[in-house]
Amino acid sequence: MNAASTNPPLLTGWGLLAVLCIGSGFWFVDHSWDRAIRYAGVDELEYGTENDTADRLDDVNAESTLARVALAAVGGLLLLTQSGARLSLRDPLLVTLGLLGTFLVASYFWSENPGYTFFKLAVLAVFVLAAAGLSYRLPLGELATALVVVCLGYILLGVLVEVALGVFRPYGAYRFIGTSHPNTEAIFGGIVCLGAPVVASRSSNKPLVFWSLVAVGLACVWLTKSRTSLGALVLAFAAMQSLGLRRGSRMMVASILAFAVGFGCIAYSMLDSHSTERIETALAMGRTEELGSLTGRLPLWEELLDHVAKAPILGYGYLAFWDAERVEELSDLFSWEIPHGHNMYIDILLDGGTVGLALVVLLFAVGLVVTATRFLQTHDYASAFSFGVLLFCIANGFAESLFKLPGMGCFVVACLLLGHVWRREASEAPAAEPATRRPAYAGTTRRVMA
Repeated sequence: MNAASTNPPLLTGWGLLAVLCIGSGFWFVDHSWDRAIRYAGVDELEYGTENDTADRLDDVNAESTLARVALAAVGGLLLLTQSGARLSLRDPLLVTLGLLGTFLVASYFWSENPGYTFFKLAVLAVFVLAAAGLSYRLPLGELATALVVVCLGYILLGVLVEVALGVFRPYGAYRFIGTSHPNTEAIFGGIVCLGAPVVASRSSNKPLVFWSLVAVGLACVWLTKSRTSLGALVLAFAAMQSLGLRRGSRMMVASILAFAVGFGCIAYSMLDSHSTERIETALAMGRTEELGSLTGRLPLWEELLDHVAKAPILGYGYLAFWDAERVEELSDLFSWEIPHGHNMYIDILLDGGTVGLALVVLLFAVGLVVTATRFLQTHDYASAFSFGVLLFCIANGFAESLFKLPGMGCFVVACLLLGHVWRREASEAPAAEPATRRPAYAGTTRRVMA
């Protein structure tokens, strides 16, 4: 029997439908053909004088509204089909998701801007319904593949658009914008890179597919010059690969990494100022403006923490803090466009206070345990991918808020978490890898290549 006959199809008809619905739906929500022209100057990305964010908050975009409604309709219809999946009300991940969802809905009652909170809760409900329907209809592996394909499509389309517009110049101060924003494209690149084992495991030419996706994902993140996403991706990819190692080997790898970091810090402290300046420029990926303040983030965080102190327990209500008036106020104060807090955890404190943050941390902890345990039990690469994406989200959140906002990143996390909530019949569950003896160094990638 050849290798191709033992692999599941890359995408079935339902998977292709998912790619079409997700790709087209989020196109109208987060993308536009002329984004690269609007942000052609790299400084305008973070230091522009026009505040498009505040203007958009007061407007209702008909196209994005229809796209969200269509996504919800697709999710609802998929829940009416027969897939053999069922829920267990005692599932710890489902319980944690339910607690967080209930808290977010309840925040409407103490929101300082209840109308805005209601609208954003409706948007979030649309995404959750779509994610629930897709995760119910599709096995986790195929759902993960569909999500990777959509992100890959956005990246490739972004390159084609920039080439057509004559702004694709991968050198100097250039940042890859594509059809959205560098930080958003960096998330797409991270998802493609982390999803390489899933897609490769479903293809006949595993090494070619795996390394091609890793190369595209890393190149995308590098070209966006998003330092937060690059660091988060390296951490998540390394942790995901370590899942395939034996326990003793994981401890050895962790010890080696800790030693390498310590040795690097000591070596750095012994260098002259010229050498350290060159290293800092390289680590900053050429973006050396306001490096000491994390590109203006530290003063912003100090200001936002003052607001957190005024509502420390329950916050201001879901996304109620970021209305048009406050966006204008903060943008004028710091002289750059501020659409959110650029820190997921501070934004969560603004939304739901310490109670909301505790629930999110609990969700992340349960999610990591569930996904890692599922992979160790079944060797299902989609679970390893879910583990990696969660870590990517957690690490990225220390200097970005995009995974918290109702966009593609948040949708991917919701799909993967809900994919672990549904219980399927044995015939539809991912088959466990044969229990053959593996060398101690056989990580996730090596298992895919086997």
